Amino acid sequence: MYHRSYEDEDGNWVQEFDDEGIDYLIKGLEELRDQEPGTEMCTPSVSEGEDGGIESMGLSILKKYDPERPS
Repeated sequence: MYHRSYEDEDGNWVQEFDDEGIDYLIKGLEELRDQEPGTEMCTPSVSEGEDGGIESMGLSILKKYDPERPS
């Protein structure tokens, strides 16, 4: 599976996926749709530098909006 997030030279945030990554994202969003407001889904996230080395590691979080607890 391939998923890459980066900022392009114009300052836009880009997310790049292969077919398996798109399927994974769609499945996660469909599962999130059926959850209670405020539910979070997480997946590991790795940021690479220009040289291909790891710059940082963290979580990529999708959260279902909860109108009773706005961000």
